Amino acid sequence: MIPGPRTPWRTALAALMAVGIASLFALPRAYWAILTSVIVVSETWKESRRKVLDRVGTTALGCGIAWALQLATAHLPHVELGLMFLFVYLAVYFRGASYPLMTFFITLYVAFLFLVLGEWSGHILMVRLYETAIGGATALVAAALVRPRKAPQPPAAAGGT
Repeated sequence: MIPGPRTPWRTALAALMAVGIASLFALPRAYWAILTSVIVVSETWKESRRKVLDRVGTTALGCGIAWALQLATAHLPHVELGLMFLFVYLAVYFRGASYPLMTFFITLYVAFLFLVLGEWSGHILMVRLYETAIGGATALVAAALVRPRKAPQPPAAAGGT
């Protein structure tokens, strides 16, 4: 489906705002805010809002589950690697079927990617969550500012009985 003509403008504005916030506050992994701002913008404000809530909610849930799984699998590198590949599989499996499930498994995959690479910290999950929320917020602001064009109304029926 090809988006309406205002969706690209809305998306560009969301990305511009995310870049501005990332620069202003020196976000440590600004790409999460910027990518989220672009991914969740939709044709309507209502659809954008739904995607933002899905994205932020499932990212938060994924961060919590990832933290618990990291504690359970600490010092078991083969298990951590296996879980990372399982989460990649599940993210791709749900890509076309369920945006929230795909997002949830992407969060688990990203967390375990950092774990496998030896860059794990609880802080990284907090950064992922708040930068995802920043990206979602910029998408909502852009969706509110650049409204979709109203559909033309059909002409009123000629009077008479």
